[in-house]
Amino acid sequence: KLAATGAVAAIGLGAPSAMVMANGGDAPRENPARAARSADRAETALERGRIDRAVTLAESAVLLSPNDANYRSLLGQAYLAAGRFQSAADSFDAASQLGAVDSRSIIGHALALTATDRAADAVALLDANAQSLPASDYGLALAMAGQSERGALVLTDVVRAGGSTARDRQNLALAYALSSRWLESRLIASQDLIPDQVQARMTQWAQLAQAENPSVRVASLLGTHAVAD
Repeated sequence: KLAATGAVAAIGLGAPSAMVMANGGDAPRENPARAARSADRAETALERGRIDRAVTLAESAVLLSPNDANYRSLLGQAYLAAGRFQSAADSFDAASQLGAVDSRSIIGHALALTATDRAADAVALLDANAQSLPASDYGLALAMAGQSERGALVLTDVVRAGGSTARDRQNLALAYALSSRWLESRLIASQDLIPDQVQARMTQWAQLAQAENPSVRVASLLGTHAVAD
């Protein structure tokens, strides 16, 4: 799920590392049981912030079961966390071709597309799946893809509907920041943060909003650094 604090948690044919061949140039034998174990360990590594290990384990899962959409999506999530946005986009595209339509995959794919300067494709993907996406994630992903006013409208509806969480409100505050609506951003952020935290958040978001490179923006949201791959 997206969170305005700078994280994507647990959310996830053609990912570059998934094309690696085994000894002697031969493709490795498929082994669904081993693939499942690698995937489980990759999820755990992601949750613990052990990103490099998560990438290695997710790549292993894909190599051992290349036609599993969930493993392709998991690899995309690991690449996102590592700042390897082109590899993430390729892996999510492969997951989509294999039938992945879950919200985690869609949001991750949209972020990867945004980071690789394909915001229009990201918006099209989000809009095509809008009915199945959590509104808070949909709104912030739109804002990150350059549709900050639309994203703010979606998130405003979430907050006004009642029962909103701190994450929902912080997502709205970030969408306002991306629209240069700083007073509203500060007011919303202050509902859940103490003054010192609000100021720190405004500084962080100002840097994010001013970044011209979309990969830098997405990396800032995810709390990582963009890596050329």
